[in-house]
Amino acid sequence: MNLFKNFKDNLKKAKEDFNKDLEEYREEKAKNKKHKKEWHIFKCEVKGHFLHERQRVLSRAYRDSYDPEIEHDETSLYDIVELIPEPDNEFDENAIKIELRSYGQIGYIPKDRVQELKETINLDEKFKTYLTIYKDEKEYFADLEVHQKY
Repeated sequence: MNLFKNFKDNLKKAKEDFNKDLEEYREEKAKNKKHKKEWHIFKCEVKGHFLHERQRVLSRAYRDSYDPEIEHDETSLYDIVELIPEPDNEFDENAIKIELRSYGQIGYIPKDRVQELKETINLDEKFKTYLTIYKDEKEYFADLEVHQKY
């Protein structure tokens, strides 16, 4: 009889512990759900792309990623863009240079969009980039997307 009572007490305690652990797990899960990371996206056109050297960089990048089997006038590049603040820029101390790794500079974030970029994307943390290069009869243009999860 004493053995049965001990078993019953142990079972009751185990059930209480289980319910307590389950409740803590559910609270933690709900808390984490509220703080789930979301993608933040910044989009802009590349400014200052018209200079000769930058046109050469865009041209090389366009040709290297161009697929002749697909007839198109644009191409996209992923995660080869570097965003480099230029606090010593003589025209704008908030300027952010846009460079393609292994190619060179293609332009800048538009002056009137730099603050928005800084509010949306932490440049010190990891981010993804998508660059679309367009070609018309005379020159190359580019649009940039920056994605970051936080």
